[in-house]
Amino acid sequence: MNKTEFITTLYALNADIRAAIADGNFDEVRRIDGRRQELLHRLAAEEAPDGNENFFECLEGFSSEVAENIKQVEKQFAGFSRRASGKFKVLDGYRI
Repeated sequence: MNKTEFITTLYALNADIRAAIADGNFDEVRRIDGRRQELLHRLAAEEAPDGNENFFECLEGFSSEVAENIKQVEKQFAGFSRRASGKFKVLDGYRI
């Protein structure tokens, strides 16, 4: 896999992760992230980057997108937690 294919694949996987996050399908997020990690390990093992600055800039941009995806997942989990907490408070009113 050349660098262009590698970067294209990473961005496609990242787009798939964003879509899965938006759908709240966290099993799919984990599966796609596993594929992304495998690809990164493969790059590290097989393709020693030759110091191409554009390649590293693309990887840095990709890392920023991954960080944003993590923030989105954290926001969704925080929302789940707040909603669950509110429901438990309502149920507390029914305790004897």
